[in-house]
Amino acid sequence: MARPALRLFESALALALAGASVAACHPTSDGRCTNQDHSVLFDPAGDGDDDGLDDGFEDAAARAYLPFLATHPEDACALSGMVFRARPHPDDPSLIHVVYSRLYQLDCGLNGHVGDNEAFGVTIDPRRAPPAGLVALIAISHEGTPCERVTTCGSCAGMPRCDLIDGRPVLYASRDKHGSAVDVGGGCSLGSCFDSCELPERAADVPLVNVGEPEAPLASDLTDQGFIDEAHGWSEPTLFHHDPWSDAIFGDAGHIAGDLADADVLTPACTCDI
Repeated sequence: MARPALRLFESALALALAGASVAACHPTSDGRCTNQDHSVLFDPAGDGDDDGLDDGFEDAAARAYLPFLATHPEDACALSGMVFRARPHPDDPSLIHVVYSRLYQLDCGLNGHVGDNEAFGVTIDPRRAPPAGLVALIAISHEGTPCERVTTCGSCAGMPRCDLIDGRPVLYASRDKHGSAVDVGGGCSLGSCFDSCELPERAADVPLVNVGEPEAPLASDLTDQGFIDEAHGWSEPTLFHHDPWSDAIFGDAGHIAGDLADADVLTPACTCDI
């Protein structure tokens, strides 16, 4: 028997391929919701990570609903890419939960080091056109240290509104240290271990790799199956051939697998606050 989430996306695929559209709810500038028609287009590629979602749809959704990546324009070590895990939201399988871990070759701030992994989580309502379907966002900077700051935003009841660029929620990355925040005052300021954030002219364009699920990975070598290679400008040999689901530390930073399974970046299961 097909899983509920899979039936939902099979239906969405059938509508999309037929050129049809489905009614959706999205927030307007005053925070209210209105109906909008849209169709979700994706190329089915099977369910290789056995989570009930088509992997091609996971990839399309993770890209379409990606926040505006606000890398500081004066960051001295911005070379990076992202891995992500997309699955039906554990609390509501009609929604998608995505954890992204942005991987940098270097942290070049105070007490800098080789390798840097920064995670954030989002809730996506795929029935709503991007970017409005990105309904909740959480970022944790400097997790596990005295500098840790947790910031959240979204269009759901009780959540602070996100900063928006062309309708896309903004995710800031602090200069050189790459701490993630959605609220500059709360998570990226002199009161947050001197993190400095600033909006660039355009969002960072970084490679994305779907790494699947821990029991059914889609990537096990981020050089052979990803972006950590000389062709993408990477030069730190200790980072090459890293398995994102292993227990190995990413350079001198943290565990990518820990990011992808971190309960602290589980965003609420919610949709538009009507």
